[in-house]
Amino acid sequence: LYLTRSAIRPYIGVEAGPYFNRSDFFVNGNKEGGTNVTRLGAAPKLGLLFALGGVGIFAEGQYHFIFGSDDVTNINTTVNNADFRNPTKVWGLNVGLT
Repeated sequence: LYLTRSAIRPYIGVEAGPYFNRSDFFVNGNKEGGTNVTRLGAAPKLGLLFALGGVGIFAEGQYHFIFGSDDVTNINTTVNNADFRNPTKVWGLNVGLT
């Protein structure tokens, strides 16, 4: 949602969808286990678009909320005392052309 129609356009928005996370656990170069996790999440964002004719330059920040627990229970490993955690909150910064 653009907040102005000028050449400099602040905007707000939100993205939502699945987050895929794969983790592999290595000890001395040997894979000892791992996990694959898919969870839903949302990312509200705030940004600026600089409109330059038919091209735009943008910069935006996002804060990703990944729903569900950060505990991973489906790990197959022979290593004791290993604790796997998946992030549930992640910051993002995007810059590019549109």
